[in-house]
Amino acid sequence: MNTENATKQTTPKLKCQVTGKQRITNQKYLAQKADKKGVPVDEFLSYYVSKDALRQLKAGASVEAIRAEATDAPTNVLDTDWVKKSIIMNGKNGPSGPHRPRPATSTETKTISPEIELLVKTVQEKEVSEA
Repeated sequence: MNTENATKQTTPKLKCQVTGKQRITNQKYLAQKADKKGVPVDEFLSYYVSKDALRQLKAGASVEAIRAEATDAPTNVLDTDWVKKSIIMNGKNGPSGPHRPRPATSTETKTISPEIELLVKTVQEKEVSEA
């Protein structure tokens, strides 16, 4: 018997709980993700959602609508609380990317130094005199 094959661990796979899609991962990645979220690896796996499904969930699509398009979708029922927690477990800690809310611009008026004001006035006067 080959002892090397007997002790070799199987490669872990992440399975999307919404679409059923799987992808290969490794133990170190799983441990880091679970540790970052403060949960055991098994709990992290139970809330795993693929990037595409996560994007659709964040956009407001229902689990049923996403599953209707998937070929290997599981049939288990996922309630609203599960969806909220899966978004927290899979997404970054807060919005990111080009659609994240931007801080409001300040309503304070900025003051310009007297030197800059004089320069602007001079340029404006020169443009008026040349016109």
